[in-house]
Amino acid sequence: MKQWDCSNHQGITLLSIPGKFLAHILLRRIRDHLLRHKRPEKSRFTPGKSTIDHILALRVIDFEDLLGEPVQSVRARGEDLEVTESFTYLDSVVHNSGLSDQEVTRQIGLKAGVMNSLNKSSWRCRHLCRGTKLRLVKYLIMPVLLYSSETWTLSCALEFRLDAFCNRSWRRIMGYCLQDHVSNLETGIGSVICTICDRQLRLYSHLS
Repeated sequence: MKQWDCSNHQGITLLSIPGKFLAHILLRRIRDHLLRHKRPEKSRFTPGKSTIDHILALRVIDFEDLLGEPVQSVRARGEDLEVTESFTYLDSVVHNSGLSDQEVTRQIGLKAGVMNSLNKSSWRCRHLCRGTKLRLVKYLIMPVLLYSSETWTLSCALEFRLDAFCNRSWRRIMGYCLQDHVSNLETGIGSVICTICDRQLRLYSHLS
């Protein structure tokens, strides 16, 4: 489709100020009714629930201990379902071992893709100061990397991979190279592992 072909475009309807007030009043009146009849598997836009809760529940469940025997087959609605070692649920990879190696590798790859897509427009742009670039990292890059990190089980090797990748990315953005001999403390870059631990502690306190 050509850029000037607008046949497939839809207009945006802007509500008037009285219309917004009316919509807010209606939503507030029916909200309690909607929450009472909402299916339990629906978590988004529900107070006290999130998709992270569901991902964590799948990561901590050991089906072999729960059922007392290895799971060989699963049958639902008269059909046999394939039993796999890992699958993607709510955009997060869940492995039957409970480990997070595949998920961390996947998130690092996604973050690298976002970093490369902004290479010419942002990181190499001379008109953007370093502070603006760091804010772009905070609001555009880190949410991609740290999605569902509250549920990760990190080994020393995974922690080293995450720290090494983030430090390499930050130095690339800030224009440092190996010949500059600048330590991580001097750059002011915090450890991503500390951020993950903080998110996990906040999640566990929420669950408790």
